[in-house]
Amino acid sequence: MYRQRTPRHISHDEKGTPEEDNNGYLNDVSLFGGGIKIIQSKSFKGGNITAVMGGSEFDLRHVEFASKVAVIDVFTLFGGTKFIIPENWTVQPDAISILGGFSDKRAVSMNSPEGSTLVIRGLVVLGGIEIKSF
Repeated sequence: MYRQRTPRHISHDEKGTPEEDNNGYLNDVSLFGGGIKIIQSKSFKGGNITAVMGGSEFDLRHVEFASKVAVIDVFTLFGGTKFIIPENWTVQPDAISILGGFSDKRAVSMNSPEGSTLVIRGLVVLGGIEIKSF
């Protein structure tokens, strides 16, 4: 009467997909989906990220900045954006959250970091932005 269900999954690389260098800019739109992206730019300047009912994870540990500061503009609506960054980076959150949140889950360091500065600005509505280091 009942037949056995067969697995219907899409295989994907759990570690993420390396992204092409787009002149040092990261541009990503996630609508009803997302993924894990590894950014490897040697002249990173910033970018634009839009997540609507979806989200993405960006691994920025292999990035070298073009200058000391990079700015990423984020718009998140019912979604999420996660950044994995090196421990020696300084993060300056400049995002407006409406029923959403911005969380920096890195370990607290008493030393003043001498690395690059990542400015994350934008709007988060019913979603979230998360910062991590490994």
